[in-house]
Amino acid sequence: MNMKRLLYISCLLIAVSCAQKLDNSYFIPGMDGDAVNPDQNISGPSTPDVILPNQVKVMSFNVRVGSENGTDPQDWPARRKSVKPLLTKENPTVIGLQEALKHQMDYISLEMEDYGAYGLGRDDGKASGEIMAIMWNKKQVSCDRMGTFWLSPTPDEVSLGWDAGYKRTATWGEFTVLATKQKFFYLNTHVDNTGNLARVQSIALIKEKIKELNPYGFPVIVTGDFNAGLEHAMFEPFGEWLFDARSTAPITDTKPTYHGFGKYSTKIDHIFYCGLEPLEYETVTKTYEGVTYISDHYPITALFELKGSANPDDPQAPGNYGDMTEEDLPLNDYNEPPYSDGGYGDLKEEDYPLE
Repeated sequence: MNMKRLLYISCLLIAVSCAQKLDNSYFIPGMDGDAVNPDQNISGPSTPDVILPNQVKVMSFNVRVGSENGTDPQDWPARRKSVKPLLTKENPTVIGLQEALKHQMDYISLEMEDYGAYGLGRDDGKASGEIMAIMWNKKQVSCDRMGTFWLSPTPDEVSLGWDAGYKRTATWGEFTVLATKQKFFYLNTHVDNTGNLARVQSIALIKEKIKELNPYGFPVIVTGDFNAGLEHAMFEPFGEWLFDARSTAPITDTKPTYHGFGKYSTKIDHIFYCGLEPLEYETVTKTYEGVTYISDHYPITALFELKGSANPDDPQAPGNYGDMTEEDLPLNDYNEPPYSDGGYGDLKEEDYPLE
């Protein structure tokens, strides 16, 4: 190989390396650190987790918007084959999805035939735009009521809230455990990544809407991509009545939830609750079907014991939650201190048009 050709290849390799380093760097400024690597121990289906009759397992999963026929290795067609084995193994009672477009919801619903699904597109209240969907295992629970509201001053209509960069929604459902007839209220959301007023007002609105929609005080679970760590002031209304599952479960971890396909390390996805007993929290980093990253977020799960009564005359009492510090659970190779005011810019619908 002559010197000129060798120099050309060297320059090309340097250019590719730089391009890879900069890819997705706009998602979370300043988080261009060490890669967060998944656990490669699982490559296919495995035995589903056992959920006892008095237990509820929830999952929060930002699937990342994706085109239906894209060829990029990080796009939906390259990632979707890992969804069914992941969900089959985790066996969640209820799932909260963020950023799912209609074709992604259609795919997941077709693959997971034992699950019901509900959600409205945030852009038109029908099927356009990202869907903050909820799915439920029909063998474990029934969904008795459900609905969607927008994170805005006019929550009952399609609307953009305050200084938000995008329309945002929350999807909710009232569920009954088939084996025990116990009830619980579940809400899934995706809080804005740029509008500070919108973030603060969204949390306050969610609290008020839960009080309105859950008048009998059934146990509450809230999941979502909140685009912020728990130290953010926006969570103050939640601190008055909800617990954080990661902080309070006896079995837990401190792994980041947003990794940007292995480039970042921050905790912006959360599971809150009251009226239940937390048993286990997990940031799911296992891989399936050879897919290194199922999304740019890791799914998170929490297993609860339903101890509260479903009797409308015996409402659940709320309580404060306390976030654990890094000293409580030492950092490991997968963890970095939480990054306040974290978030990233959503892809536009033009980038991934609906059919």
